[in-house]
Amino acid sequence: MNTLKLSDAAHSDMAMYSSKTDGKTQFRFFNPALSAALKTRAQRKHQLIEAIDRGQFVLHYQPRVDTRSGELLSMEALLRWCHPQLGMIAPGEFIPLADSSGLILPIGALVIDKACAQIAAWQRQAPLVPVSINVSSKQFLTAPSSSNWRKRWRGTASPRRCWKWKLPNRR
Repeated sequence: MNTLKLSDAAHSDMAMYSSKTDGKTQFRFFNPALSAALKTRAQRKHQLIEAIDRGQFVLHYQPRVDTRSGELLSMEALLRWCHPQLGMIAPGEFIPLADSSGLILPIGALVIDKACAQIAAWQRQAPLVPVSINVSSKQFLTAPSSSNWRKRWRGTASPRRCWKWKLPNRR
């Protein structure tokens, strides 16, 4: 006779999935805070999907300048999420979820598109400096992503020296 209630099974699933996110050798016991955390995660994932669809991601460019001469050496494209209610959200608050949920691939494509458009605009105005773009390991290892990068980069007609791909260290 099966005496396991649906809520018990759901609680077991929540504990199991929570332990899997911390590694295969972990275990968890259910507690109510776990349910709230998973609900928040699901809501944030839904918000990320909406952000992709609604174009809520923006790039800010951080210059790297020679302190002696004042010469602009390079720039780094920094992704921010412009949330309609929460304002500007730093990547540390959404990139881990985007990475674990697979949403990093469409977000990464948006970053490449925005950076390419900006570099093309700058190219019409002034000499170019290298622009660093952070890419996730998932993006880097996905073959279609790398061919898409090349197509987008070629579309800007900017020299190869103007692009720097960075794999950020994540814990």
